[in-house]
Amino acid sequence: MITIEGKDDCICKAVGPWDSDLTVQPTRERDKGQGFVDKNLRRFTLRFGDQKSADIRLGLATSDWRVVERWQLSERSTPYNHFFVSSEQVIMRCPEQKGTDIISEVTQTITDQATRLVVFDREGNQYESYGDEGGKSGSLVRYIHYFRNLSKDAIDHIEFQAKPYEYWITFRNVSLQMGQKTQVEVDIKKPGSLLVGEAIPDLDGIKIDLPAEQTKDNMILLCFFDMNQRPSRNCVKELTRRARELEQEGVVVVAVQTSKIDQERLDEWTKENGVPFSVGMIRRNAEITRFAWGVRSLPWLILTDNEQTVRAEGFSLAEMDDKIKEINDAEE
Repeated sequence: MITIEGKDDCICKAVGPWDSDLTVQPTRERDKGQGFVDKNLRRFTLRFGDQKSADIRLGLATSDWRVVERWQLSERSTPYNHFFVSSEQVIMRCPEQKGTDIISEVTQTITDQATRLVVFDREGNQYESYGDEGGKSGSLVRYIHYFRNLSKDAIDHIEFQAKPYEYWITFRNVSLQMGQKTQVEVDIKKPGSLLVGEAIPDLDGIKIDLPAEQTKDNMILLCFFDMNQRPSRNCVKELTRRARELEQEGVVVVAVQTSKIDQERLDEWTKENGVPFSVGMIRRNAEITRFAWGVRSLPWLILTDNEQTVRAEGFSLAEMDDKIKEINDAEE
């Protein structure tokens, strides 16, 4: 259980040893102990096998919600003939009236941010949904949203909103066995400081052919991408176009596919596009691996110096040359 001070409108996500997403819910008033009645408590449940200890990560989203898409309903729209789409790869099936409740399904590729569905009625009142994950496949995830005691005729419009997980709290070496004591270490990462200044994480969770002699004494530019998404494909293609130039500057480019796809399909795509650098793929628990690398959106670029210390992350291709120059200037 965790306590969040100073802000009620925050979303929490937990990542543990056996679940990519652990259920995080507000604690009921009747379950709060003495002295915690007025506290904003969140409870999450771990599920594990025979492990004696594990690392647990909590993501906290505290910023304002960003409106990703705004959909206006039509009287002729039904769940069987109308799907609402977005430029950010979000699809909502037209809401359906079930008794006194509204049910809507949303399929999205946004898995690294907190998201929600919000309904506004004709009088300007706002309704937030409650619901659960309805299934996941590759980079796609489906959510079932429920709005209690609401008539479809009263809806003016629906908004799909998102905000990033800005703070990451890691609890290392948490005991998972009754009676076993461990020395727990707590590490808090704030916005913009997930990896910068730290050694590059190991590649244990990534299947890739990258000999140590290839990266020795060189800067490394990692691109986490998903070939199912157009911005990711465009990023890898641009790095391919500039691969020779970057090599001359002492920069080794590495790309990592984040969602699970057929290896032959990935190999075929890289061959067709003439990708000259190493391309790997996350081989297990994509969510945990992405969080370990601080990947908050796709594509995601990480740049190290020639000692493999992270110097920049989450920047755009337009900023890449300036980031490389800053590292070179600092080393002279």
